[in-house]
Amino acid sequence: MASLTAVTSIVGILVLGLFAVPSYAQDGRETQEKLAPVMLVLDASDSMNGDDPSGGSKLDAAKSALRKMIDQLPAEAEVGLTVYGSEAEVSDEQASCADIKTAFEVAPMDRDGMRSAVDDIDARGWTPIGGSLEHAAAELPDEGPRSIVLISDGAETCAPPEACEAAKSLGHAGVELKMHAVGFDIDEAGRNELECIAEAGDGDYVDAPDAGTLEEELPKIAERALRVYESEGIRVRGTETLNKAPELRPGQYLDRIGTGAARYYRVDVPDGMGVHAAATLIRPADEGQGGTAASYVDLKLINRNDDQCDSDRVVDSDMNWTSHNTPSVYADISEDADCYTGEGRYFLRVERGDSGRAEGERDIEILVAFEPPARGEQTSSTEEVPFAEPSGQAQEAVGGSSFNKATELTGSGIYTDRIGYGEAAFYRVPLDWGQGLSYQVHFGDSGTQGITNMLTRVYNPVRANGYDLGATGAYGGRSTELGPIQTAPVYHGNRESGSIEAEVASLAGDYYIMVQLAHPRMDDTPIDIDFELTLNITGQPSDPPQYAKVKDYPAEVMYDLVANTAAVRVDGVTTTSRPALLVGIGAGVAILGLGAFGLRLWLRSRRSGAA
Repeated sequence: MASLTAVTSIVGILVLGLFAVPSYAQDGRETQEKLAPVMLVLDASDSMNGDDPSGGSKLDAAKSALRKMIDQLPAEAEVGLTVYGSEAEVSDEQASCADIKTAFEVAPMDRDGMRSAVDDIDARGWTPIGGSLEHAAAELPDEGPRSIVLISDGAETCAPPEACEAAKSLGHAGVELKMHAVGFDIDEAGRNELECIAEAGDGDYVDAPDAGTLEEELPKIAERALRVYESEGIRVRGTETLNKAPELRPGQYLDRIGTGAARYYRVDVPDGMGVHAAATLIRPADEGQGGTAASYVDLKLINRNDDQCDSDRVVDSDMNWTSHNTPSVYADISEDADCYTGEGRYFLRVERGDSGRAEGERDIEILVAFEPPARGEQTSSTEEVPFAEPSGQAQEAVGGSSFNKATELTGSGIYTDRIGYGEAAFYRVPLDWGQGLSYQVHFGDSGTQGITNMLTRVYNPVRANGYDLGATGAYGGRSTELGPIQTAPVYHGNRESGSIEAEVASLAGDYYIMVQLAHPRMDDTPIDIDFELTLNITGQPSDPPQYAKVKDYPAEVMYDLVANTAAVRVDGVTTTSRPALLVGIGAGVAILGLGAFGLRLWLRSRRSGAA
């Protein structure tokens, strides 16, 4: 839990709680995304009648900030308002400590109704923070990601329940309930209590010293809900040595890793099986805003003797931000591999190295897939598919927030979207054997004078990316293009072609396009930038490779052997569930930052142990 500056302010912390979460049909299929519900808790105790440092009362400043927030929230947001201390007089302690009410129920956005509720608030009584947190939690749905945002100018005065103890109790009871706190012109004792609440609720504390800062910054950060990378996977905890490393079967896993740390995971591989793996380190948007140091993620597939089967390293400069670092590895575990020690235990080693700007643990997704050997000679091609402007009208496609929530693009066409600074949008394109894709990204003219880095990349179904399968450039407010980016047609034999870019196009399935806008150099920038993604899918589907049978494994690429088939023992707990959303509201916090334009250093240091 970090203490943030006032620039994030009340609405900044609110929109952190509004990132999209999936809803599901009864048959388990993902149907659509909606914004997670949020309950605001506003302090209307007598102290809020006090003077705001920038003029007027603190209550007037808070109400003004809330009205502006209401104007800027997305139409699909679900936000409620709880108020304490607004009716019973301060002279009646018992009545005032029970004075907690829902001023506006959590519901689809009703701007007029919520403004009216804000207008009716008066400041009168005591400060029952603990009871208000419990009340707010009860007003939110019982399940799914949800958030409480507390705005207060002081500490609890009505215990029991103690504010921090109430937050801890709620935090233990609901892992998907997050609690954020905003200290408005608050003293040290109050700040300590609100920081405790945010820490207990896996949220963030924001210090807002005056209304002036809020008035200046709120319109910029309240216009949209931030895209925040949504981590997914089966919880696992890697070890610091090979000994007792947890076993990973085909599937997706989620761990946390600190600066300068390394983690080991065991992969039991049958003789002749191919292993694909990737490690996606998620980076908050407040990282990479200047400086010359570098951050890296290193992934190695090794045997028990520490001989490398394959390795990959992704390095980024602190001069700029990228939403994630994703190295990937692949090796055939057969007698032809230098690292071969027979079937059995091989290991993934993930290492994170960061500058001082990126301290603390970060989520890391680990993807493992098995691929049996293919029979006979395989087709290959290193030639890029051509890029051509498709015909037809442009259609809107709102990009997802991560690989896991990528929006499907169903065919060639022109797709439109908007992106904010410090955001990344993900799309997925299904490619069959014999097909390839090419695309171009066109950023519109916004008139801003700020300069920032723009970036796009394409990844294969196991998140591998070649250096040339992407583009980067500087966006300065004028119409700018990236690309075209062109893959080879997808053939199994491409992995033996000697071209890293062609090797990426060696598996049929979903290919991922990421579009990203980093941090602006100046603060006179609009919230969102319009862009077009022009996509062209080339080639007719061809016959798939014929995979050999390996023991009792299916004769196909296995991405999710764990799900509904076999149990995996992780940290003493056996689970058979599918990879699920494990990070709730605000856990993947992203703060819109201002930074200098910089070049992203992309270093892929691959070394294969195959003969």
